[in-house]
Amino acid sequence: MPHAVSATIVATKHGAAIAAPTEGRNANMIKRLMSGSILAVALVAAAATASLAGEGPTLAYGLEGQLRALLSHLDEPGGEPGTEGGMQVRTARLDVRAKSEDGRMSGRFMVGADRASGGIEIEYAYADLALPRYWRLRVGQFKPEFLREENVGSTDQLAAERSYTADYFTVDYAEGASLLRDFARSRVAVSLHDGSYSAGTDLGADRTDLALAARGEYALRGDRKRCTGFRALPDEGRAVLLGAAVDFEQGEDPDVLKVGLDATAAMPGTSLFAAVIRQYLTGSHGDAIAEQTGLVLQAATCLAPQDWEAFGRWEHLDFDGVYHRNKGAGVSGAGVAVGDEALDIVTLGVNWYRDGQSSRWTLDLVRALDRVPVANTGSGLLAGSAEGQTVVRLQYQFKI
Repeated sequence: MPHAVSATIVATKHGAAIAAPTEGRNANMIKRLMSGSILAVALVAAAATASLAGEGPTLAYGLEGQLRALLSHLDEPGGEPGTEGGMQVRTARLDVRAKSEDGRMSGRFMVGADRASGGIEIEYAYADLALPRYWRLRVGQFKPEFLREENVGSTDQLAAERSYTADYFTVDYAEGASLLRDFARSRVAVSLHDGSYSAGTDLGADRTDLALAARGEYALRGDRKRCTGFRALPDEGRAVLLGAAVDFEQGEDPDVLKVGLDATAAMPGTSLFAAVIRQYLTGSHGDAIAEQTGLVLQAATCLAPQDWEAFGRWEHLDFDGVYHRNKGAGVSGAGVAVGDEALDIVTLGVNWYRDGQSSRWTLDLVRALDRVPVANTGSGLLAGSAEGQTVVRLQYQFKI
């Protein structure tokens, strides 16, 4: 759990070192590491200073980590089977949250390790402002609410990684503003943002000129907070949560419209989740390029003793002949041919909770029944074989 302390005024100012074009890759990485290290030390120092103040706004901070070992085997037809294995620090984060003394303003600042460069990247950086009639205005960098899987934190998932389908359709971190309202049985979020994966992009440096996302949730039964995560809790009550969402992004071809429906059910010892997502890609003259569909079904059951849990997930993704995913300034998978093929993936695994959600071991097996068009190295899925592939993952995660 995050540690809460008090503070008077906590302010942090930081800058990013930018390597000149003539500098080598190593020099650029060193600068990013130094910049990230200074930023992380500054945040910890701010938290430590706050703990001595004894009054004023509340400051909470926490650490998250996911350490993973993966082994991926590709079934290559007519050739030697390919096998890749390795270790991965999937998540390493420092999460800082603050709330004013009167509770009318709060904020969050989360930094994490950038797996590609070894530096530090900003994930969350936003302020929440209280508005009349219990509405809140969120401004900064955050995840516009769209997919249910994405709203559930990485350390609160069942498998070691979210579904490949969720990763394909997600909005992920973006810059913008959001209006939010929590009711007794429902929740509404409307976000104006800068496009999928637009975190850290400058004006004119991404593919999207305007994007709008909206999500609503309604507890058909029980307390909707019971469905905060996907864990199959043994002693909790029953709840059913329904969700609907839409995201529209306009800019460089194509325009993207995403629509999603999902349902989450929780009961003593069991957790169920289902989602369907549609994505429509449209050209500048209104020409339909593709209509894509994603399906996710997931279930978990608590085993005896109660610290053990078994889970399974099936997902289906129909690309309709196109792999397209806006990713900040570029397009993930640009030029990849997928034809009329679809992708089915099955995941089975077990969790062992050592201290609730704060400490957990996960062992799961992923089987891609078809060719993976674009790799997702976090999942262990590599691009290639038309005959599919098998991935075994062992993960330890902590959250303190």
